[in-house]
Amino acid sequence: HVDTNNGSIFRSATLILYLNDIASECGGATVFPLANTKENDPTLAAAKRLLQDNVEHTRGAAGSTGVLPHNEEDMLLLEEVIGGDGTNTVVRVQPQAGRLCIFFSRTADGEIDARSWHGGERLLLDRHNSNNNEITKKNILTLFKEVYYGKEHPDTYDNEGSFEAYLAPQIAEQRQLLQDIANHHAHYFV
Repeated sequence: HVDTNNGSIFRSATLILYLNDIASECGGATVFPLANTKENDPTLAAAKRLLQDNVEHTRGAAGSTGVLPHNEEDMLLLEEVIGGDGTNTVVRVQPQAGRLCIFFSRTADGEIDARSWHGGERLLLDRHNSNNNEITKKNILTLFKEVYYGKEHPDTYDNEGSFEAYLAPQIAEQRQLLQDIANHHAHYFV
């Protein structure tokens, strides 16, 4: 899925704080299957087609009523990459207590960034702990950063020029601020 809150034009960044450790063999990573794709990658093209058709979530949607056949093929392709063997285009963020994952759902011009498509790996049994027959638990705290326009409320936008052009500088500013914070604190996560 992409973190656009069903097409919300304001949501631009997501922060996930992992509150517990999960061993990599237990799954649970946040996976970005398109993070390092080249522009001609068929999976990136599939994600862009889904976004053009206003499909922003894949898990459990394939086979649903109203899903177009070409959308279903694209959804299955994305799900396959998320659950795949970790090609060099995939970025996996394994939960570790205190680790902070920050990513942007929109590009600097306000368009949904197809490379922000992500999903959580399924959680598995902890096979190293023989007393544990439970599925591993994943605890996270999520914050969404929204960029609003106008002085106090979205209704104050005056419709001069495109909305995307109006938002672009705000999104770019927020992106730079979060990047600066991440760079400043990067030594904590090495």
